[in-house]
Amino acid sequence: MEHKRIRKKNEFITEIQLLKKYIEKHTKMIQIYDSSTLEQDLRLQKISELKTLINNNKSKINELSNCISKITKGELDEDIMNEYTEGKCNTIENMKKHKNKKKKIKEEKKIKKDKLSKQWKDIKSERYKEKQKRREIFNTYRYYKKIYSYIPMYILNNLKKMPNNKGYIYNNIYLFGEMDREYGQPNIMFEKKKKELYIHEWRDNYYKIFLKQRNRRNILVHKETRKIKHIEW
Repeated sequence: MEHKRIRKKNEFITEIQLLKKYIEKHTKMIQIYDSSTLEQDLRLQKISELKTLINNNKSKINELSNCISKITKGELDEDIMNEYTEGKCNTIENMKKHKNKKKKIKEEKKIKKDKLSKQWKDIKSERYKEKQKRREIFNTYRYYKKIYSYIPMYILNNLKKMPNNKGYIYNNIYLFGEMDREYGQPNIMFEKKKKELYIHEWRDNYYKIFLKQRNRRNILVHKETRKIKHIEW
């Protein structure tokens, strides 16, 4: 009889260890959701679901622990013997049931694992996007500060007198005038490259680049059509 008790206790101990692993995993997921950037309602819903699972698993652990205590005291000997006798008579059937149960548990674990894996990937993706965005903003600002110190003084002085739809392109940085924008006029930017002066002109429907010429008409070196995006409200 003793070896039957030990076997049953080991079954319960194994199940308790599995439930503890689930609790540990769900607790980590709660910590991840606490610091995630998901929408608040979705985040609170996920945390609530995980807490419910944790509480259910804790209740199961308490029930199994009580059963182990009763086995030690011999209070479940009759149940164990009945289970053993019944199992002996139906060995093949029980083996099939056990195999099916094991397969089902394995499938459920895989579904849960895949679901948690997807949730974790989504969280990592959001964190990465935020990190990249902060990095781009920082690098752009750092580049701007570096280039700004080299901007010729005549450009800075001219910008104070220029309307906001005109300005200069210096090392790929667009510097717009500080005065009020000229209503109905196109955007015009001046860019100097290798002693040549280029004039960028654009509206909503076109973009042109001219090469500045002395004493004659400027040369059109680039032209493209711009598509206006219609936003539906």
